[in-house]
Amino acid sequence: MKAVAILFCFLFLCSTLVATPPPITNCPPGITVLGDCCQHFTFDFAGCFRADYTLAYHLMSGPGLVDTSTGMWQWPDATVGDTGSHTVVIRAWEMNGSGTGGAATALVVQVTPPPSPDVVSGCDTDVLLTNSPITAQMATAVTCDDNIWSMAQFKGPVTGATCTIDNSGMINFATTVPGAYEYRVFVSNGMATDSCVHAFIVHGGAGCCVAGRGNVDGAGGVDLSDLSRLVAYMYSASTVLPCWDEANITGTGTIDLSDLSTLILFLTVPGSVTLANCP
Repeated sequence: MKAVAILFCFLFLCSTLVATPPPITNCPPGITVLGDCCQHFTFDFAGCFRADYTLAYHLMSGPGLVDTSTGMWQWPDATVGDTGSHTVVIRAWEMNGSGTGGAATALVVQVTPPPSPDVVSGCDTDVLLTNSPITAQMATAVTCDDNIWSMAQFKGPVTGATCTIDNSGMINFATTVPGAYEYRVFVSNGMATDSCVHAFIVHGGAGCCVAGRGNVDGAGGVDLSDLSRLVAYMYSASTVLPCWDEANITGTGTIDLSDLSTLILFLTVPGSVTLANCP
């Protein structure tokens, strides 16, 4: 009888060393987390078990990762391909436990399609000089890792320019050739697509002016066609100057009405003014 009592005590003590299922307290069946695939899914499973236990948490099935000591589950990289329902099963053991014991609870993650990737900024025009690289940031109403950016040129010189766009929507543009460049920029999340136009007006930059100023249209000499080009530039932001310095008649560093009046005098009253030299 004494031996039986000793055996019983031994078994009782051993049972305290193995995993004991902690009772689930706060999480009713059928917990659901709803969101689109652009968001970072999280759920704190520690609240599902009694606080007076020191527990280790394990992901038994489903997507994501769980912090084994805190019970915080997260799924940061859901994609459009994950649209649909997913069941996450977490099992908790006492810290000294192991094996198949413990208690489990389940979470249903319902991943909805991403919102439409509507472009909200970046659909504008940049003005620059040749050999002066520039960047432009495109943006959508909702930032999503699934957004894929691309672009295609449909206007402007076909050689001399490089234009790329990365996964964040950042455009990098540079060219050696003056011109009006227009690109159709696309963004797609795999289910919907939006697009807009980003343009670059590029004027001839440093080194293009080699003698006296005034050859505004780049055709050689100074005549009424140069005056027409200068007027067009001053009244239309889309007018391209083959050489910006040639149009800066007065050499002051800005193109304004004084350049226009100087060129008019040069053409209509011979000898009344002298055009400034190139830099």
